[in-house]
Amino acid sequence: MFDEEEITEEEVEEFLDKYRTVKEQVEYVLANYPSSRNCDELLWWLVLKIFHKDVYDAFRKAAHKGYIPMDVLKKVPKFESITRARRQFNERGLYLPTDPEVLERRRRGEKVWRKAMARWSD
Repeated sequence: MFDEEEITEEEVEEFLDKYRTVKEQVEYVLANYPSSRNCDELLWWLVLKIFHKDVYDAFRKAAHKGYIPMDVLKKVPKFESITRARRQFNERGLYLPTDPEVLERRRRGEKVWRKAMARWSD
């Protein structure tokens, strides 16, 4: 295991600079934490924890008090932005769920959505 003291602030900043956009952050998590491919809530939480440490800490502390102040909520990456990025990767065949049931449920949901949209466009 790595000793935390071996990691410099410069290395941490370089890492964070490499993953500035939500899409880059989502891709990193999907590539390195395969279980996040099956659960959007876990994906969101890992993006928050890894790339938004200050917001993660504030969010966690506030949640223990029973409420989350609006100023903290405004800094939290939007769940929809994260799931949209995940869907974009999935549409290209990347980072698909590792659980076959989740994959089938998402494919079926997409088909239902497309059929419903086709009705509205008629």
